[in-house]
Parts: sequence; C-alpha cells; structure tokens
Amino acid sequence: MTSTTSDPFYADLQTTLDKVLKIDMVLIIGDFNARIGVQQHTTSRNVVGPYAVDTINENGERL
Repeated sequence: MTSTTSDPFYADLQTTLDKVLKIDMVLIIGDFNARIGVQQHTTSRNVVGPYAVDTINENGERL
C-alpha cells in the first residue's frame, strides 16, 4: 500500500478501534504488507514473536 492508499485505511481502522471498549481484546488479522522489524521483538514480544523480519517499512511504523 502506498501512503496515499493506506491513509484512509488506517484512519478507518483507528476510528473503529476508538469505538471498542478498552476491556475488550481486539485481534487484527491480515496481511497489511507491514514490516515491523526485529527491533520490535524486544518491545512487542507477545505480538511479534522471534520471527520478525529484518526491516521496518512505513506501514509497519503505522501499525
């Protein structure tokens, strides 16, 4: 996704998440073509696990 096409997607995603009760568990499942990088493994261990990719891209930053 380019920044132009991903902006509305992430805006809609944030709007939806803002409506969810904080006590609810939200699972976002899908391939957003986001790369979050190995550096996230240390801070988001329960999310990424030890198999993160080596690089981070713009969609990964936003996610």
